[in-house]
Amino acid sequence: MTKYVWDEKLITSYMLDPDISPEFEEAFAFLEYKRDTSVEKQGALRVLSRDISFIANNPFVYPVFDQIATPELKYMRFKSNSSKISINEALRLMNFFYADSDAEVYNCFRPIFDKRYTNLMVVSPNKKNQASGYSGHCYCSPKAKDVLIDVIDTSNYEMLAVLTHEFAHATAFGYRGFELDSEDNIVFDEIESIFMELVANNWFMQNSSYKKEAAIEMKKIYNEVLDCARLFLEVSDLCDMVGEMHSEHKKVNMRSIIEQARVDYTDMRAYYIKRLLSYPIEYDTPYGYSALIAIELYQIYLQDPKAAFDLYKRIILSNKKTAGETNRAISQMGITAGEHLEDFARSLKR
Repeated sequence: MTKYVWDEKLITSYMLDPDISPEFEEAFAFLEYKRDTSVEKQGALRVLSRDISFIANNPFVYPVFDQIATPELKYMRFKSNSSKISINEALRLMNFFYADSDAEVYNCFRPIFDKRYTNLMVVSPNKKNQASGYSGHCYCSPKAKDVLIDVIDTSNYEMLAVLTHEFAHATAFGYRGFELDSEDNIVFDEIESIFMELVANNWFMQNSSYKKEAAIEMKKIYNEVLDCARLFLEVSDLCDMVGEMHSEHKKVNMRSIIEQARVDYTDMRAYYIKRLLSYPIEYDTPYGYSALIAIELYQIYLQDPKAAFDLYKRIILSNKKTAGETNRAISQMGITAGEHLEDFARSLKR
């Protein structure tokens, strides 16, 4: 039986394999599990400047997040996903799901899935990778017309969800003719993966013994939307606070801003500000905003699966354009971010 779990000691010999594209070498940097401190070294003000620039360049995002970052929309409570599932069982279920999803999507998925013994790395969990919050990645190489996927072997349903998510990125890459999406288009990057997660969770509820676990993953996606919206809206208050510190000739760095936030705001808001100063908001926004679009597609899917997948494939192709062009294309499809979020939330409470 083929062993999926890779030992970190194999990395050097694997990278020297002439059959592996050199473009994949950067992908193996994650095996060091060292926290990327490049953002922190930029300093709090430079990170904040990036946040402001990102918001200014994506004007369609702010009003949507402003509407949903209200106290009325509550986080979903759930227990952790602890049910055991092996990597082979997760791969088997994922293949069945994709085969039952859409013919064109499956035709792009299957060749990638068939190469899983060389293009999928399942990494044993350890303190370093668990502390980093990393769960999986998909690396795409237009030159090699190939992908590399890695996931942490958590041996539970979350691993199945991560596999489904990362293989969706790989499948979309294949559907685009092995072209990367536009670098300007970051806020839409995760539609292709989160929509497939939502549809997969629905499918697993009906066709596997993991109904409860799939429902938990749905709630996680909903919470991620709220989390991103509330994080996004802290930027303006953070700017005001930094401006006041400047005018009062106070020291302005990450630590002093966080200390001031604890004085001025609640612990939760201080937590969000710490996140904003640690990583630019552009790291979080694709998951929150893409999830809003994916939820709209999912609501269509529940009524008309074929119509939803037709729109989904159009969005994948539109993601090669600029963010503004993609936003207009999605609007012309009749999709409005956040329009049915409350309907989605109500369905999760049943």
